[in-house]
Amino acid sequence: LNDILRAYRQAHGDLFRLRIASRWIVVVSNPDLAKEVLSIRVKYPFRPEVEIVKIFGIRNNKEEGLGTLQGEAWWNLRKPAQDHIMKPSAVRSYIPLIDEVAGDFVASLKDTRTIDDCLQLLNAVATECMGMLCFNRRLGCLQGQSPISMEDLNTIFTSTAEAGKFFKPYKYFRTPFYRRFEKAVLKLHCITDNEIECAVQRLKSTAEESTENAHASCPNLLLSMMTDGRLTKDRINLLITNLFGGGIDSTSNTMTFLWYELAANEEAQKKVYDEISDHSSNHGLDTTALSKMTFLKACLRESMRKNFPTNVGSVRIFDTDCNISGYKIPKKTPILIASNNISKDSRFYKYPDQFIPERFLRGSDALDNKTRHSHPFAFLPFGFGPRSCIGQRFAETEILVVTLNLIKNFRISLPSGSPKNLESVTRTFTAPAKKVTLHLTPRPGP
Repeated sequence: LNDILRAYRQAHGDLFRLRIASRWIVVVSNPDLAKEVLSIRVKYPFRPEVEIVKIFGIRNNKEEGLGTLQGEAWWNLRKPAQDHIMKPSAVRSYIPLIDEVAGDFVASLKDTRTIDDCLQLLNAVATECMGMLCFNRRLGCLQGQSPISMEDLNTIFTSTAEAGKFFKPYKYFRTPFYRRFEKAVLKLHCITDNEIECAVQRLKSTAEESTENAHASCPNLLLSMMTDGRLTKDRINLLITNLFGGGIDSTSNTMTFLWYELAANEEAQKKVYDEISDHSSNHGLDTTALSKMTFLKACLRESMRKNFPTNVGSVRIFDTDCNISGYKIPKKTPILIASNNISKDSRFYKYPDQFIPERFLRGSDALDNKTRHSHPFAFLPFGFGPRSCIGQRFAETEILVVTLNLIKNFRISLPSGSPKNLESVTRTFTAPAKKVTLHLTPRPGP
């Protein structure tokens, strides 16, 4: 689809309409136009629902989640959820716990010289981290005890992406395609429901005073949601399930691309290592140290620019007519912001196929305006505004902390003959097209 949109832009300009099936959509391929669309003030931004997910909920009597709810019902779920998940202070409190997982992961690589399948390994790391966020416990994934099958997660996210591409008989019948999706999602719900119930029992078995003290000193997302009062038990279960499943796939894929870029660009990797050496210690990672890893953060952003995390970009649908760049857009018309293509457009990022983390360093005079990141709406990997990714801050923190621990202990490199740029496939989240192999060289001790 991105190739088609790119061809249409070259033929018709940055604002055009495209007919998909029986419906017209408007596509914007310029950050100034994206800003116009996303700056339209509405109380409850409308985003197209994922149809197969909605159908699953209806057939299985499951409450709707953030991906399918609209209007006030969506906001009543989003607001309390983001209060607990998106606040910087809430995410910062998890840094020592993520660092603990990352340290155990790196220790498990002590005698390893080759990671044969980077994504598979990082799925385990991401699951372990999400287990601590969602269920407040270590799941044992680094010891091969993951409660969820990666095959099931692949089925969920591949099916979600594929479901919108074809004639949709699953809307009327439980087709084999739909049944595979339904089976995988039900297994995910079963796992998270069981984990949540166990976590609740652990909380109940703790004395009230001890629980309050523990909550004050140690982050506990589940407890904070349970004591909030704005969320029902079913809504909490649904939020945790969405966060757990989505957080594994998106984070592990994004981290795999970042590691590939660092392995393919030795100079950037050395700068990351030097930065880590200057600002970290052997006594655990804290918020202050992580805040100083500006080049590592720039590497993550540049990797996401090159390997955009989602398929195309954001979609907005407005209840009233709107005006974009002098054109009247009728109400209910989907407006697609082609963020994936914008982030790779040479008009906004010179040398778009090159990995240049310095683009995202503030105050750097080493690059001209056409090379550096200079327009805030040219790079929107997590969406924008109230409909942005709710797990964004936790995902970024997890990726930074795990990567920091790896580069601190190993130099990573690619097998001889590996391409400079990693091919990708798109499902719900962008994933490597092929298995990624990395070589590890231990760094000298302190």
